[in-house]
Amino acid sequence: MEPKKRGRPAKAETSVETPVEIYPSVELNAFGRPRVKEEPPAPTPAPDSFFVELHIGDKVFKSSGTDPSEALSKLPKPEKLMQKGSITLSNGDRTNTVLMYPKRIKMLFMSKGYQSLQMKTLTMGMK
Repeated sequence: MEPKKRGRPAKAETSVETPVEIYPSVELNAFGRPRVKEEPPAPTPAPDSFFVELHIGDKVFKSSGTDPSEALSKLPKPEKLMQKGSITLSNGDRTNTVLMYPKRIKMLFMSKGYQSLQMKTLTMGMK
């Protein structure tokens, strides 16, 4: 009986072949997998992309801003609110119009919290 050999076994003879490229036109990372291309950053919205119009009787009040709340805060306050009106929020091809009674219109100009609540309902209708 021969004594048992210790240590690693000898390497087997292999023929050297050129590696086959699985992804010929793709750059490979350190692990031999194709690199994941980074997506381009999302486009930034154009300035003044939201427009708000308030129609009360024959008067029209307009403003614009980068977001709905900014557009509403820039809206000029009407002198006297005795009639119902409609407020229109638009962003490009999407628009939403809501009919409002005088009390609701007055609240738009009195409270920032109420403004944000109304802007939420207006923007939800645009989806």
